[in-house]
Amino acid sequence: MSDRARIISVIPVYNGKRFIRATLDSLAAQTLRPDRVIVLDDASTDGTARLVETYGPLNCELIRGEQNEGQFRNFNKALGYSTECDYLHYIC
Repeated sequence: MSDRARIISVIPVYNGKRFIRATLDSLAAQTLRPDRVIVLDDASTDGTARLVETYGPLNCELIRGEQNEGQFRNFNKALGYSTECDYLHYIC
């Protein structure tokens, strides 16, 4: 058996507290859930990280940047997970 995930959902975010709960709720409601959910927080200052950490319906992996690196670097980090799965579900 392989350690490779079939589906990984990656969510790059910066100051997305206003929308992240709805995004995670939508993902949790899917018929076919991903094997891993990874939230790439680009040093948000609005409580996004806390919301992700306390979100119950899904087991989310929070990877929090120490400083804001910008939208494109965070998106490129998300692409790095493509080698760990069969399908990368990229949620912007």
